[in-house]
Amino acid sequence: MLPTRLLSYRRSEDGAIHPTWLGARDEVWLRELVAEAEASAERRSDDADERILERVAPLAHRHGSARRVVEAVWTIERRRWKSRVDAPLPPERIREVVFDLAVGRTREDCLALAATKLGIAVDAIVPALFADRAGARRLVPPEAPSSPASLVELYNLALAQALLARSSALVALVRANMRAVIGYAKLHRLMASFDENAEGVTRVSISGPLALFHDTLKYGRALATWLPSLIATPGWSLVARVVLGDETLRLALDGNSPLPRTHAMARAHDSKLEARFEKDLRRLSTSWSIIREGGAVRVGPRTFYPDFVLVSGETRVLVEVVGFWTPEYLAEKAVLLRGATVPIVLCVDERHARGEFVADPRVVLFRKTIDAAAVVAACERAVVAACERALVASPPEPSHPLATAPVRPTHHVVIAPMAAVKHHAVRAGARAERWREEVFEDLTRGSQLRLAARAPHDRYGPQIGIVGERFYAEANRHNRRGDALFIHHVTTVARRPAGPLRLVEAQCRLLDVAAAPSAARADPVASLFEQAP
Repeated sequence: MLPTRLLSYRRSEDGAIHPTWLGARDEVWLRELVAEAEASAERRSDDADERILERVAPLAHRHGSARRVVEAVWTIERRRWKSRVDAPLPPERIREVVFDLAVGRTREDCLALAATKLGIAVDAIVPALFADRAGARRLVPPEAPSSPASLVELYNLALAQALLARSSALVALVRANMRAVIGYAKLHRLMASFDENAEGVTRVSISGPLALFHDTLKYGRALATWLPSLIATPGWSLVARVVLGDETLRLALDGNSPLPRTHAMARAHDSKLEARFEKDLRRLSTSWSIIREGGAVRVGPRTFYPDFVLVSGETRVLVEVVGFWTPEYLAEKAVLLRGATVPIVLCVDERHARGEFVADPRVVLFRKTIDAAAVVAACERAVVAACERALVASPPEPSHPLATAPVRPTHHVVIAPMAAVKHHAVRAGARAERWREEVFEDLTRGSQLRLAARAPHDRYGPQIGIVGERFYAEANRHNRRGDALFIHHVTTVARRPAGPLRLVEAQCRLLDVAAAPSAARADPVASLFEQAP
């Protein structure tokens, strides 16, 4: 990242900032810089810096480039170089011996004793004392030298990235390859929101690093790293508010800006956080797995692109990780929680969680690492919440049994895991390739359901078996989330999900214990629970 003192730009009266790009006319002095850089191999770093500026800056000035531009280009080129410590022994060891012997001795006596103790020449001690300092290290050139044209591209990109890293807000328009741009924004945990208009152009709004009160350098680097993915798309454009000193200036870039396309494929994970989560999820040995190409969620005019999707059978739960934040960004995520019609889970840094984030069962708080087991539990709760919202949005007919069923049950049906249901369904005569449809038929034919008491479980207490023509499932009084999970699985194979969903929920609710004592006495499930020891 270029420091502020090396940024070259001009301001206009309307508050716009115009970067000073390099072009073909600058290749004359850049060629001189490349030649001087090649001659700087094995020189001390500070000596090489001084020599290059003294030799190249006057030539660059004649071509209209300031001295700070030369220093910025050399700073960028230096990132390709390595350095080595030129000393017969580690400088730390030499300093330790010399400083111990320096007390009460002359300089000559001290160096002579140190040379004898270390086993090196006296003349080699002084140059090696601080040979590990940055300015004293010897430069090691890269395998291939840069060309003037490549330095033009690298400098222009670095200048744009450095300006965006000092922004407070950014709005970009993406007309193609939207997935790659959004994927990179999610990968680098940028605080981004997305809106798509009727022409298919996506408006990406990103909070800049100066909108934060913490981690501004880290976030600025993440934003700078994201920029090449936008540049790689055709017809792109962006507008940013850049804060330089006491001024807030407007920066506008588009496809006509002289910026190179250096976009590379995204990494599989976002550093250690997401990689650690996937590793922990695999260790749990659950039915849930992670996929990265999830769909978008539209809530009102906004479109949200979660980080990844957790899948269990046919159940899909979108997962969003909230790392960086501003109050406005958290407010958008709260809108997503309230308005999403599909199961969704938010992982929020506990330092930023407040208000409804703390109380919502679909939110997982984390610090440094995300608890995979907690996320799985939240996914199951999110599926339950999505099913309940679907029932509210599509209530049953007044004549339907669910309309008059008690609404405050105390005992709930719990369906066994899908693998167990399939096993019992096939054993009962269902065809393996159609067992979901046939189990669904059982659930929607109430006359075919039978109840059977089982021995009490050590942990869950009284157990009840629910027997159909093609399946067998278990129920207990302590856990409810399994029934909604199973309802979700079953209704995904129905041709008309809205009607069957009400029927399935009606069956489950009618098997619950009602709040009123009279209703509880008439409920066969309640009776079995009461009779169990």
